[in-house]
Amino acid sequence: MGVVDWKQVGRNDVCPCGSGKKYKHCHMRTDREAAQQAEMEAAQRAEEERLTQLREKAAAARQQEKGVLASSDGFEDEEKAIDPALAYLNELWEAFEEAEGDRKWEICQSAIVDQLMDDEQVFEFFIVLHRDALQRGLESRFVQLVAQLRQHCFAAYQEEIAYLFAWAFPLLSPSERDTFLPDFIEDFIADGPNSIEPFLNAVDMLAALGESLLYTQVVRATREAIEAADLFGWAVDTYRAQHLDTYLFAYLENTPADERRHPERIADLIATLPHPENFLEDELIAYLLRLAGERRLWRREDFPVRTSGRMDDRIPSTTVDHLVHLSEEFLAYLRWEKGIPFVKGELATKELRRFLANQEISSPPPKSKGRKGRNAPAEPLPAALLPLCPDREQLDKNLFSLMNFIGYQPYKGLALMEVIPAWLQFLEERALIDTESHAASLRSLRELAEQMQIYVAHESLAPQLRENLALAWATSVHRKV
Repeated sequence: MGVVDWKQVGRNDVCPCGSGKKYKHCHMRTDREAAQQAEMEAAQRAEEERLTQLREKAAAARQQEKGVLASSDGFEDEEKAIDPALAYLNELWEAFEEAEGDRKWEICQSAIVDQLMDDEQVFEFFIVLHRDALQRGLESRFVQLVAQLRQHCFAAYQEEIAYLFAWAFPLLSPSERDTFLPDFIEDFIADGPNSIEPFLNAVDMLAALGESLLYTQVVRATREAIEAADLFGWAVDTYRAQHLDTYLFAYLENTPADERRHPERIADLIATLPHPENFLEDELIAYLLRLAGERRLWRREDFPVRTSGRMDDRIPSTTVDHLVHLSEEFLAYLRWEKGIPFVKGELATKELRRFLANQEISSPPPKSKGRKGRNAPAEPLPAALLPLCPDREQLDKNLFSLMNFIGYQPYKGLALMEVIPAWLQFLEERALIDTESHAASLRSLRELAEQMQIYVAHESLAPQLRENLALAWATSVHRKV
């Protein structure tokens, strides 16, 4: 049977194929699908012809522009004509938005091969394809597309390297880490600091993923670039501290446990540290000893409740010092007892310390003045009022401030949330909270941890982060609740 226009044959008519069956029971569905396929192919051919014409005009204009620039006096009449390359990219973007599935990838690839993609288009195209890659299991295809972009549109690739690195790095297979990563990391080091916020977020990502060697390589290679950037003084100081920590962490990792606290070994280390003017030796030694496992006997009284609504509610400086030292002991606990790399633990503990130092606890309800009067025994503080246990509502607000579009620092929030179960276990082992408070805190925060896992998927962040978060909370909840 030849091609039949299914719309011209009635559903209950005899099928033109001669079978004697009604059309709806014979070839109607096949003819309809063939017609739809033909329409789609015709539309795609028309789209490709239109884009081909625009591409050819853009390429010709680019060649002409090279000749004009050679003889130009530097002034151009901006109203003479629309830039053919821009017109091509606009049409390409419209086609990309309307396309589905693999067609989106084909459109992006054609723009890359034509070498007409600019940095704005790189961001817009790749943020969409990155999400699609995670949803459809196309991680390797995304990495290969980034490699093609580097080959054909290096200038645009350079402009967006910080974003591309954050998107593509977690998707690298072992073989791609061997072949693509060396150039990729060098490009990130060379050009990433030019885009400060996405660069610093990508460095945080390396820490959150526990990539100690790459983190060290990047931080050491970019310290001077970060200090030369237009940053607040505290941000520069923070990066300097990260830079110094890479040397301390390397010393601790590569020195036998029974020698880490030996004065001669520490003296040798200090003699090799860069920029000695940036640290006080006594404080550095004390910090290093805490990271090596030195402990202090803490009491709950060392961390008084900070209540709101009072004139004297500012947290004492001694309490801040106590919190700093305790968090550094916790960093050692994460490394030596939980196997969490220093760079990841540091990212989390700094954020935990900052949160707890600013956490205000609502005043407990006043005591009853009934028969027992003022001699009644003091009621124990509920878990939500303990100063070292994160308050659910305030932690939620703190995480929102890290996760929203303004001040976007998601990896700090995720690292913090991942180590909270270990933090509560650490507090109980040090007798700073009891078992009941430990379990109550886990119960109050479990839903927030689940919401964070949803957030990771929604924001198309590294899948490993969601897996790590789920494992940390599933293990602790199973044990304590």
